[in-house]
Amino acid sequence: MLAGDEDALTIATEAGTWIGRGVALLIDSLNPEVVVIGSLAVLLGERVLAPMRRVLAKEALTQAAAACEIVPSALGLEIGDMKALMAALNDPVVKKSLESNRA
Repeated sequence: MLAGDEDALTIATEAGTWIGRGVALLIDSLNPEVVVIGSLAVLLGERVLAPMRRVLAKEALTQAAAACEIVPSALGLEIGDMKALMAALNDPVVKKSLESNRA
């Protein structure tokens, strides 16, 4: 995708289309002020975001979409590391170990 391979870019467009459909559903049902798109959008940029925006313009409620800002994650490509860290920190065994180390 990053090298501009035509088949890969077709997949990026398809991914952006489906992300757009999902975000449109979230916007229509939850009316958020901000939607943060993770590592795929950061890495692929407009290859994914452009088709996502086209779908949002067609499928999301106009006022709700206008009130919602779509932004890439500030964590960039490190978002996966943070997700893994948060999952580990929420594990009951890890929590118990951390609590016992504080005492």
